[in-house]
Amino acid sequence: MNSPEWITISIGCISCVFSGGAQSLSAFLLAKTID
Repeated sequence: MNSPEWITISIGCISCVFSGGAQSLSAFLLAKTID
């Protein structure tokens, strides 16, 4: 792969990690609020 492709893949993977973490944190806080 070329260098620009690695940059795009890296940005996509980092974005997925943050998105998944945000959803997990939101679910945890919602559960704490209800409980």
